[in-house]
Amino acid sequence: QADRISSFTREMWERGGDDNERLMLRYLHDCTAPGDRVIVTGSTPSEVNYLIERPFAGGHLLWHHAWRSESVQEMRSLAQIQRQSVPFAYSNTDPVLDDFEKYPRIRAYLNQHYAELEGSEGLLLVDTRRTPVRRFGALGFPCFR
Repeated sequence: QADRISSFTREMWERGGDDNERLMLRYLHDCTAPGDRVIVTGSTPSEVNYLIERPFAGGHLLWHHAWRSESVQEMRSLAQIQRQSVPFAYSNTDPVLDDFEKYPRIRAYLNQHYAELEGSEGLLLVDTRRTPVRRFGALGFPCFR
């Protein structure tokens, strides 16, 4: 499986499908360091955090359901995200920013500091303030470990 993922071509990536989700999960696992956290949203975020072996960022993982979206709670979550090492924001269902409609401050922070990974259709955002230490597989995605 790891060999297949590392040889994933641009054509395979652009074709999309279930392989892209597996590729993104492998990418998140392989390109984050111990101590990193990942913003994960979508319909089954805990499954993602389990598979990538990284804790969730921001104090909770139910962004998709607007849990703790009240202003004071949103500010606490944003403060946590700002203190944590968070190289990626990922959604396993809808574009990441869609789930942050109810979190305007966090959405603004993501818009300011993260960019969509090319070809991910908004499902994966990468922190633009970081310098990659290597590239991931044949696709050359930025890797921070």
